[in-house]
Amino acid sequence: MSVQENYDNWEEIFRVRDKEEQQISVTEKVTYYNTNATNYEESMAAGDYSGPRLTASLLHKYLKGRLDAKILDVCGGTGLVIRELRKFASYNNADGLDAAENMMAVAKENGLYNNIFPQYFTLESDVPSNSYDALSSCGAFLPGHLKAEVVTKMCDIVKPGGYVVIVMRKHFTDYDSNLMQLRPLVHKLADTKQMELIEECVTENYVNGHDGLKIVLRKPC
Repeated sequence: MSVQENYDNWEEIFRVRDKEEQQISVTEKVTYYNTNATNYEESMAAGDYSGPRLTASLLHKYLKGRLDAKILDVCGGTGLVIRELRKFASYNNADGLDAAENMMAVAKENGLYNNIFPQYFTLESDVPSNSYDALSSCGAFLPGHLKAEVVTKMCDIVKPGGYVVIVMRKHFTDYDSNLMQLRPLVHKLADTKQMELIEECVTENYVNGHDGLKIVLRKPC
């Protein structure tokens, strides 16, 4: 199978457009991630995936070179975000959380994460409150993956003064019934002063010609 064919297969896992694709279960998705962990990065390159670089750039912008800043990379997979982040500076205190254990193993072997948490990220995830300086989520808010509601858990996890950085395909917030709630939730968090909305903007050519959405939240001190 060519790299492009493998990327096209990933697209079927990432994208849910109609009822037929809704039949891909969460278990099947995780199994596919685990089975294809070793070729994931090559396949994403075939789709011109700029998400990790965009996410890393935002993390570095706000962490301002604090190399010991504690970072949680949610749905981090093989650690692409942290790999890109280390091109800016030698950040050395990142942990990864992902349901696909084989993906996490690749990141761990490459020295990208200090600790790994092989679990789904939900409102019930057992990550302590106020425990990280920054939390990143790259390409994880998509149909059949993270639910919009977990943005509140993300905000709970970061310390006062900490950042939540979300990068995703913009069009998922336009048509998916659950992910349409994400931006209203973000604005509610800002309106109620639970978080500060630092950035919210659309970026071109996020992946495979699709626009991306960048959101950065900061917890008030």
